[in-house]
Amino acid sequence: MIRLAQVALALSVLLTSAAADPGQTHLIYTATVKPGGPRHLHLSIEVRNPRHETLTFIVPHWAPGAYRELTVGARSRTVAWKQLSGFKAVDDKGKQRKVRADGDRRWQVDAKGATTITFTYTNTEPGRPSNNRSYLGSGSGLIDGPRNWVYVEGMKDLPVHVHFDLPDGWEVGSGLDPTFDPMVFSAKDYDRLIDCPTLVGKMRSWSFLYRGVPHRIVVDDGQRVARFDVEPFLDMVKRVVKVYVDMFDDVPYDHYTFIFTPGGGGLEHLTSTTIGGVRRLTPRGLMGVTAHEFFHAWNVKRLRPLRLGPFDYTGPQPVDDLWICEGLTSYYTPLGLWRAGLYQDEEFLQSQAGGIRSWESNPAHLVQSPQESSRGVWTNDTRISYYLQGQVLGMMIDLAIRDESDNKYSLDDVMRHMYRKHGGYYRHHPPRPGFKSEDWPREIKALTGVDLKDFWDAHIRESQPVDWNRYLAAAGWKLELETKKASALAAAQTRRVEGGDTVLEVQRGGALFRAGFRDGDRVKAFNGAEVRGRFGLRRSLRAVDAGASFVADVIRSGKSVKVKGKAEAANEFGLLDYTDVPGGVRVGEVPRGTALYGGGLRDKDVVTAVDGKSVGTRGELRARLAGRSVGETATFSVKRGNDAATCAVKVQPAESRKVGRMQVLKGVTSKQERVRRGMKAGTTDR
Repeated sequence: MIRLAQVALALSVLLTSAAADPGQTHLIYTATVKPGGPRHLHLSIEVRNPRHETLTFIVPHWAPGAYRELTVGARSRTVAWKQLSGFKAVDDKGKQRKVRADGDRRWQVDAKGATTITFTYTNTEPGRPSNNRSYLGSGSGLIDGPRNWVYVEGMKDLPVHVHFDLPDGWEVGSGLDPTFDPMVFSAKDYDRLIDCPTLVGKMRSWSFLYRGVPHRIVVDDGQRVARFDVEPFLDMVKRVVKVYVDMFDDVPYDHYTFIFTPGGGGLEHLTSTTIGGVRRLTPRGLMGVTAHEFFHAWNVKRLRPLRLGPFDYTGPQPVDDLWICEGLTSYYTPLGLWRAGLYQDEEFLQSQAGGIRSWESNPAHLVQSPQESSRGVWTNDTRISYYLQGQVLGMMIDLAIRDESDNKYSLDDVMRHMYRKHGGYYRHHPPRPGFKSEDWPREIKALTGVDLKDFWDAHIRESQPVDWNRYLAAAGWKLELETKKASALAAAQTRRVEGGDTVLEVQRGGALFRAGFRDGDRVKAFNGAEVRGRFGLRRSLRAVDAGASFVADVIRSGKSVKVKGKAEAANEFGLLDYTDVPGGVRVGEVPRGTALYGGGLRDKDVVTAVDGKSVGTRGELRARLAGRSVGETATFSVKRGNDAATCAVKVQPAESRKVGRMQVLKGVTSKQERVRRGMKAGTTDR
């Protein structure tokens, strides 16, 4: 019996190419999940009318939005393409064709004389639910495009069709273009194919229209899903859609799908987003990541740097502007939630105050500019987050534009202007090119009359200190920061979370050990507050100042124990970034003026031993150094190029952290009030 999906696929291809040359090349992808079998993804690509004697099939080096080499997991160093195996090829007569590996990620197939070549392979380890990566369970899975779909060299621009062959009862949730068969989809080219992660399996779904465009919400129901109140959750998503569509006054897609999966984090796509969080499906728990990823439908997916489109998947593509792509999106996340009524005034203010505190507490803000941190992501050399930099600087840019234009213009106007002028990918025909770094201050001045060249030179290209209150005053706000010494407890390492308990990893003789903790302690409460998960413990420990007393309730060897102690001051070793390399651990930039630099450590040194003991991984080194007491001396054996050196570093206390809240000034002027109202409403006084 011929399955409906097969008929649908054939008709869809026929209709797509009805006016084209009958000898036109067609690409048909298939993903198969076999019921009851091993949890493998069986994948194929059928090339009809190849027109080449040799076809080269390639797995991408990186994924748009991730800006790093594709790996198996978020913390894994195993490259993802090595999970693919069993590469075979047959022609239209069923004859096996030779497949030859052509270096990493590339396979060549002899296609001479064939009218069809079908290239098949298997992902035998599609993984477990994690941060927006493929997984496959007994009831559901996620097919992540860049880790699964190969492309044919020279054919990335061709339209494709995708067929899903799934167990009975399984559905498909995807940003791919649908056909009249629920198991057959299409995409205009390879870029759009792999930009559409696909949820397969048992799922719950809802749909709504905004400005006549369908928006779908799908939730993985094949995993353990939290109970949740559907209406407030759907209302949150609808509000997020409305606030950003209205801001840009443009719907750049024909349909959009929110895909909620297990795991964490989120990743943006042209017509969809994946969001990890089916175990916390509440408006409060997910509105931030939902707003952030949806804003990317304009900023990043269509408005993006010139070098990030069309995509070159063969190697790194460093750019200076991830602080715009991700950072300005991070500013518009709380701003959008404020405008949508999901944040109150105080929540918006303190979210921005928290960003500034994080900036000021990180010494790297004085040595790494937003452009440098953007470039550094490809080489693991980002020491201060470009998300954070763009979030807080975006607010200052917005306030500066509103202030100097008498609230006649705002950053909203700039975003709309840049989107219409440079956001041509997948929106305008013919496509418009992406932006260059230098376009932003020039376009801001041309549009608003506000000259931000000095701001750009000082805070975007360089890393000079920011006079926050100079800009905050435009809306009648003020931030007062207080300095407090950070404690060594903040460097605590967790081994795992078991049954809701956070299990500590404690080095004998280290700061946690001296504070009274022991390896394997399960932390139940800290200073009277229940601890939930590793992030809950981390927040609790970071809130303790050096010298402050604390009480922790732990389970140790099955017995309840109270740990009472006083937090030691953190040391400077927490300022260093570490990267695993063959033969040791490489440190990043060593801040000038610190005891680390004075003791002889230099940028890019590879640490091979500390106090005569060899170094294993960066995690091990970080844990060993974090526990050193102030006043001790640590002796490092390092490689520096082709030379060896020894450095003696006397441990000093770390830089202080910043605390403080945003305040609303009394007696604000009418202009300050207009600026504040305009920010909240997304309006100006033009």
